[in-house]
Amino acid sequence: MRAEGRRFPGSFGSAFMYFFARTILFREEHSRRVLVPKVEFVSAPGWSPPQLERRGGPAALLTGKALFAWQKDRRRFRLESVHPGASQEEVRENTGFDYDAPAGVGETPVPTKEELALLRGPVAKEIAVDYPQFARRLWPEATAEIS
Repeated sequence: MRAEGRRFPGSFGSAFMYFFARTILFREEHSRRVLVPKVEFVSAPGWSPPQLERRGGPAALLTGKALFAWQKDRRRFRLESVHPGASQEEVRENTGFDYDAPAGVGETPVPTKEELALLRGPVAKEIAVDYPQFARRLWPEATAEIS
């Protein structure tokens, strides 16, 4: 998050924003080291008591191996799809928390040419404003002129 031209590390502002924005959690690394069963510090809650009005919150978790959807009523993730090159067994083995996995979980669709052009062009440039190192690593050609 940015405030007064400064970028703050960690969870600055996320506890506030989580209540107002639907959030897709993103983590490239998919391992038991990062997808743990219990955390030591909670910066923003995944759920709230029923009497607390909350429009936002988690919607999904996207990793380098899979896509999970947040089930608000069950307060847990459900495996939606597994990325090409990964298997359901590999996802389960490398996930430290328990999640639901319905029968017939499919493979994550490969992006279309139009989606890739959008990601590698306008989206890359927008992301580079706040995450320049990440954008340069993923899209070096699209972000070469961004310092």
